[in-house]
Amino acid sequence: MTRHANKPQIDRTTTSLQEAELAWGVSHRLGSTFSNDEEAREAWILNRDRLMRLFAFGGRRPQGWWRFETSLKFPGFSRER
Repeated sequence: MTRHANKPQIDRTTTSLQEAELAWGVSHRLGSTFSNDEEAREAWILNRDRLMRLFAFGGRRPQGWWRFETSLKFPGFSRER
């Protein structure tokens, strides 16, 4: 067993900016860091479990969840809980 056996695996094809987009949404300044919705959906699927562990708490969900997991409309940050 390795020392890092419990360390969450990171999909190295997803950049930190792309992960930030899946967590907090598209940057108003930069726009999307993905080429298209399918690329974003694939990155969400590959990183979903880890991103949910990191960003789903206190009644809130990452933007990837809102975008790809539900048909509910995002109610806004202040009304999400």
